[in-house]
Amino acid sequence: MGKKLFKIRNATIGDCSELSELSKELGYPASEDEIRKRLNSILNSNNHIVYVAFLSDGRVIGWIHIYEAQRIESGAFSEIGGLIVSEIFRNKGVGKKLLKLAEEWTQKKNLSKLRVRSKIEREDAKKFYLNMGFSVSKKQRVFDKIMNRKKHNE
Repeated sequence: MGKKLFKIRNATIGDCSELSELSKELGYPASEDEIRKRLNSILNSNNHIVYVAFLSDGRVIGWIHIYEAQRIESGAFSEIGGLIVSEIFRNKGVGKKLLKLAEEWTQKKNLSKLRVRSKIEREDAKKFYLNMGFSVSKKQRVFDKIMNRKKHNE
């Protein structure tokens, strides 16, 4: 796929259906409404950005979410919240272009590091990130605790 067959732009609320479908491919199923709520919040933040790759017919074939992470114990850095390219369009330069935009955004924000986390089982992702100049900085365990959320009117 040549560079002329796809373009990149900022995500919009109108992309929610396709973002939802791609999120399922990434292994994180979410309804269009859930994506809409999340994306609306992200689009209203100066510390987040979402880019989409799309074909000439307007179909979204990939997306990347980058945000500025703040930590008490270390300086601010940018982190990739998610990167997905539709399976049939992988290995065609789409992910590489999206990642380059993440690097540019990181530099514009004057942040010194771009981080991405990937499941250990995702060998293709590991190869991709290593080929893009990333290095493994640590291995860790991720612990989640599901919390009961109160409704806004309670």
